[in-house]
Amino acid sequence: MVELQPGVKRLLIAFITLLLIAIPFFLYYTYVKPLKLELDRSTQQLETEEQLLASVESELAKRETQITTLNSTGLQKQVPVAPLLDQFLLDLERSEILSESLILNYQFSMSSFEGLESDEAATLEEEMDTRMEEQQTDVTDSDAVNEGEVPTPEGIEKITSQMTVVSPSYDEMMVFLKEIEKLQRITTVNQLTFSGNQEVRLLDQTVDDLQYTIEVSTYYLPGLSELQEDLPTHDHEDPSNKSNPLYYGVKEDQ
Repeated sequence: MVELQPGVKRLLIAFITLLLIAIPFFLYYTYVKPLKLELDRSTQQLETEEQLLASVESELAKRETQITTLNSTGLQKQVPVAPLLDQFLLDLERSEILSESLILNYQFSMSSFEGLESDEAATLEEEMDTRMEEQQTDVTDSDAVNEGEVPTPEGIEKITSQMTVVSPSYDEMMVFLKEIEKLQRITTVNQLTFSGNQEVRLLDQTVDDLQYTIEVSTYYLPGLSELQEDLPTHDHEDPSNKSNPLYYGVKEDQ
């Protein structure tokens, strides 16, 4: 066996020691560090995508809430979830003013809506279809409907108003009826009763105003109480705080 010289032996030991030290560094930088860097990049990318996903989900939730509110408010202008009798009265008074007519009295009653007769159903169905088309709402009928019947949601309540109205002539009466039918809130004219005036035979003969009785109905859906906050609102004027509401310029008693 050949004995190595001391200098060669020290050199060999140093080389082996250096090799033993270099091999772990070589393996770490060649295999471990790239994998660690890739893991860090993947973790950072995942966190970024999770933040983007959370942001998108939050934005979608806000938009869904906004869309639901807008749709609910728009639809409740047609069929609210509360009677809103005061707003209905304002609508009738607006029709009264536009037609130059005068409503002498009101009689209101409330009842459950149990459907319409075939003619009334066809009219209401046509009106609802027209309003749906204006809103560009797609409606898909999943159930077969018999002829002369209209499917209606359960729980609809009906407000019926019977009014005695005076109009200057037949034309103003027709304007009054058309204004009621044009109301944004779905309203149906159930009955109209009137008598024509006598034929004018003299030049100086005056024509009496046309008095008639009309019955109209509007609807609301009280079962959807969770949509109460989306009810249409109306700005009422503040009270004038007058102690004498009948005359202007009259000195009030001290």
